[in-house]
Amino acid sequence: ILSLGQNNTEVVGFSLGYRMDRDRSLLFNSEFAHTKAGQGDQGSLFAATSSLQSRSWSVTYLQQNIWKANDHFAASIKQPLRLSSGSAAIVTASVDEQGYAVYDKSWSSLVPDGREIDMTLTYRVPTNKTDVLSVQAAYLKDALNMAGYNVTRLGLLWNKSF
Repeated sequence: ILSLGQNNTEVVGFSLGYRMDRDRSLLFNSEFAHTKAGQGDQGSLFAATSSLQSRSWSVTYLQQNIWKANDHFAASIKQPLRLSSGSAAIVTASVDEQGYAVYDKSWSSLVPDGREIDMTLTYRVPTNKTDVLSVQAAYLKDALNMAGYNVTRLGLLWNKSF
């Protein structure tokens, strides 16, 4: 009932890593996707989609051996995959003056009203040969691409190998 039909998507991704020195690196990543316009399947609530464009990107700074051997610090900012253009036709039903069912297409934009940007700081340190302690703080502006929905996270994780 929610099928979008037979759509084909092409994705191009670019990644670049730059080693600043033995313990510090910068990482860059971006993806661009294009989905061709298509018709929905028979009986689907969606009649058609226009051409869709989406993209994502991230920048991450990594450093190790800051205060202790094999500890790691990461700072990142990223925009998760987000639709930047496109719409879908939704099938609407009504009844005319003679009582017959009438079906129409109603086009709606699929572009979200927000633009999620995630900012994350992570520190990871081995506490002994089998244990690792990680601390992470994150702020998500317009989380889930919903304007004004901001999220703050703080986490502590202890991993033990045996």
